[in-house]
Amino acid sequence: MPKLPATLLGAALLLMIPGFGHASRWYQVEVIIFTQQDRYGTEAAPQDIDLQYPLRVTHFGEGDFSQLPKEQRQLNADAYTLARTGVYKVLFHEAWRQAGKSQEHTSWLLIKGGEQLGDHYQLEGSLKLYLNSYLHLVTNLWLLTPADAYSTPSTSTTTSTTTTTSVYASTRDLPPLPGEPSSGAQSLGTSTSSYPAVPLKEVYTFEQSDRLELGKIHYLDHPKMGILVKVTRAQRSDANTPVIANPTATSVLE
Repeated sequence: MPKLPATLLGAALLLMIPGFGHASRWYQVEVIIFTQQDRYGTEAAPQDIDLQYPLRVTHFGEGDFSQLPKEQRQLNADAYTLARTGVYKVLFHEAWRQAGKSQEHTSWLLIKGGEQLGDHYQLEGSLKLYLNSYLHLVTNLWLLTPADAYSTPSTSTTTSTTTTTSVYASTRDLPPLPGEPSSGAQSLGTSTSSYPAVPLKEVYTFEQSDRLELGKIHYLDHPKMGILVKVTRAQRSDANTPVIANPTATSVLE
């Protein structure tokens, strides 16, 4: 049997490593997360939730995740349409580039947005886009609703005595944001945060896994939230390299 050249043998061995075969594929990912009204009032806040961040959570600028400037986003018109209706409130809108890797080789990306509630945010959690024959998006998000009488410190110092049956009665009970000082969630009553705890009325979770198509705007639905996501091919994570959008993709808001 003839021997394979060393270079071919090495390449064959590398392709056997999970996720390596997709390492050269880069994608531009854009995500809009917004609140929406529960028209039928049927979505009750779950009480037996356990909010946790995965072990590997990445911030923008770390690893393969390269955040893009606003002018390189492809869904700016959609975000504008959502905001102008007065019905939806955009909490998060970002675009970034990342390598297409297998699920086990892709880190979760930290998500936070919306109104600041003490040392937390109205929207928190993480999401993961990975490549396993097809593109998949997994969300691990939660939406915080402050108690009725609470207002942000910039407008009022009023707090509420409204209680909730959830184990997350205030922001002090939430898991701390990865990579940031602890909010005291791991040891109640010993918080070193400079922000007061914000009482919470409800906590809604958005845990979903969806298969995505390149160039298509996908809508992920939840009674309290919505997500628009679009993935296109891109060059390596150089934020100055323009990405050619799919000219045939149409907005789901049209």
